[in-house]
Amino acid sequence: MEHRRMPEKWRTIFGLVMIYAAVIANWDWMWGVLYLYWILPDLALRRTHFIEEIDADRHPLLFWFLVITLLALSSFMLAEPLLAKVFGSVS
Repeated sequence: MEHRRMPEKWRTIFGLVMIYAAVIANWDWMWGVLYLYWILPDLALRRTHFIEEIDADRHPLLFWFLVITLLALSSFMLAEPLLAKVFGSVS
């Protein structure tokens, strides 16, 4: 029996599908999930990519500002649907 192989870059393909789904279905919470998926490994690696590579050892202020920004955006995007249900829609 032959095993089917996953495409080499299946995570990237899956991420692109999720981006399209988020845009088409207007899922703001999905952006929060994607931001988290993007930034959590960067904390362990101590480098991230935003337009260009940012290394925590060479540019600590910029690295942490970017990490905190993405964590805040992620938190807002994940919490916003719940807050809208609890407090009513703001739009």
